Amino acid sequence: MGYYHTLDVPFYLDDFHTILERALIYKNGSLAEIWGYSPARFIAFYSFYLNYQIGALNLAAYHLVNIAIHLGGGFAAFLLTRLLLNTPAIAGAGGSVERLTWQSAWLPFAVAMIFLLHPLQTQAVTYIVQRMSSLVAFFYLACLACYLKGRLTGNGWPWFLGAVLLALAAFLTKQNSFTLPFAIVLVELLLFNAASAKPSTLLGMAAGAVGASIVALQFLWLATGHGGLISPSAIASLTTENDVLSRMDYFASQQEVLWRYIGLFFWPVDQRLDYAIALRTSLWLYPTVVLFLGHLLVLYVAFLIRKRFPLVSFGLFFYYLAHAVESSVLPIRDLMFEHRAYLPNYGLALVVGSVLVFGAQLLYQRSRWLPIFLAVAIISAMGTTTWLRNNLWRDNVAFLNDNARLSPLHYRPLSQLGLAYLTRKQFAQGIETLKQSIRVFNAAIGNTGDLELPPEVFGNLLLAKALNGETKDVLSLTQQVIEQNNPGNKDLARLRLARGVAFVQLRDFVNAERELRTSLDLNPDEVAAKPFLAQAARALGKHQEAVSLDAEYTQVVPFVTVKR
Repeated sequence: MGYYHTLDVPFYLDDFHTILERALIYKNGSLAEIWGYSPARFIAFYSFYLNYQIGALNLAAYHLVNIAIHLGGGFAAFLLTRLLLNTPAIAGAGGSVERLTWQSAWLPFAVAMIFLLHPLQTQAVTYIVQRMSSLVAFFYLACLACYLKGRLTGNGWPWFLGAVLLALAAFLTKQNSFTLPFAIVLVELLLFNAASAKPSTLLGMAAGAVGASIVALQFLWLATGHGGLISPSAIASLTTENDVLSRMDYFASQQEVLWRYIGLFFWPVDQRLDYAIALRTSLWLYPTVVLFLGHLLVLYVAFLIRKRFPLVSFGLFFYYLAHAVESSVLPIRDLMFEHRAYLPNYGLALVVGSVLVFGAQLLYQRSRWLPIFLAVAIISAMGTTTWLRNNLWRDNVAFLNDNARLSPLHYRPLSQLGLAYLTRKQFAQGIETLKQSIRVFNAAIGNTGDLELPPEVFGNLLLAKALNGETKDVLSLTQQVIEQNNPGNKDLARLRLARGVAFVQLRDFVNAERELRTSLDLNPDEVAAKPFLAQAARALGKHQEAVSLDAEYTQVVPFVTVKR
């Protein structure tokens, strides 16, 4: 019930450059092209490609696929929980028949409902491009379920084969799947009593998990066009997305981020698309060291209760393990996004579900209606909160306004809000919002000049001015921005686009064509240049080229008309 009204949620942030502006998605790209672009996310990108080939930019089609994947993830969570209850550490623990019956009957349902209806899951489902997070979670949980099924049955090789294929699918969907071999080791240690095995056995399990991860990295190394065996320096290159952040600074910053995720799980208020997290430069300064010790305490408690409450222990360890790629020492450009908690939330759902089922059993001894009332209340609360959160996603201006309100010192929500105004042809509001974004950015870094970074926001501002007919400002400011900021190709392409649109406004189609072609040379995925180039080409008598450009690209550009 929380997602049925989301079929018209518009595109946001990475949706544009991943789907709308990615030629291999909206053109008839080959499997080889998609593979060459991103082997580590091949299945995710191929799903976007299929979505576009079948339904073009039909929003409902994209959202239906995302919802179907989310339902599949909930079903995988249900099956995995049922199988966990049959492991020796739980089924053979000697607990009361009544307690085990309650767990078997209600815990898988409780965990699946929490996983499916929790509002913290919305970003991975409703934000189209974050299908990557929900899809990898489906493969990850289904892989563990297959492994457990094979482990618990006499003739398990078909299930083990299924687990291998699902693991491969996970590895080709998103990089956080690389913790999967360690999740299998965790299952063995906590639920099959492997922790009491010989040291050599434990060492072999650890070596197997490390080896599986290295094999996966080697596979990616070869898939990206490199030859030979992967080296330590190559592993270092593959495991960082941001060369500016050091590994230890990123790790220190993630101590707060992890507590934020946990807090949002238990009290999901003030959710937002883009969080403003301060970079921590030392793990050993207050309050970072306290946050770090808090995580160690949780893990220590999980270790202490591993024999008496193995399922809760597994859930806690799983939570941190599933966060290990995106919240440890592997620097990523953005410090926090809610969709990164999608898979780890299964661990907390297992913990909370176990507590709720145990509490429901105690309440049932007093009244059989109390557990039913509790279940209905919790499901209704989560479903309503998720419905409200998703309803906000439906209006991009209202959604980004809310994000800007919650993060007033962060420039990017304002930048995205400015673009949202442009998509509605509200150029004046877009210009003022983008200016505000620049002021916020400069205030945050102590700059006083109006032509400081970030160049990507200036590019959008100048494009807005060009669309609004403020051509003199555009032509004079673009050169100043370029000289002062030395932008990269992508930002420079947007600035050249703004100049091209300004020349279109001035009906100087020769210069417009030059600037727009330069924009596309710098960034072939700058598809917003195409309809304006078509307009210039038509004015210069190149009618066949103009028709071709209009037919191929107009439908993927968020704003294509020039204000007259």
